[in-house]
Amino acid sequence: MSDSVNARVEELRFFAANLQRMGEALTENYARLRTQVHRINESWRDQDNAKFMNVFENDADNIRRIAEHMEAYGRFVTAKADRLQDYLNTQMGGY
Repeated sequence: MSDSVNARVEELRFFAANLQRMGEALTENYARLRTQVHRINESWRDQDNAKFMNVFENDADNIRRIAEHMEAYGRFVTAKADRLQDYLNTQMGGY
């Protein structure tokens, strides 16, 4: 059982790291895209572009929140993995 729980701790750590990386990447990529969109928007001012800009800016808060949730949940999962590892170390050391 110990081996399967240890594997689970590593799986949790891997998942947490991926969540945090993805949240950071989402934030960085969206910021780059936002810069490009605003640069293009300076010279392109038709009705379709105005609609797109409105949707794009409204969705910015949702994207930011998703990225923050991913990073926060990654930290939460890391903390759970740490506690599980501490428990396992205590159990293994007690025998």
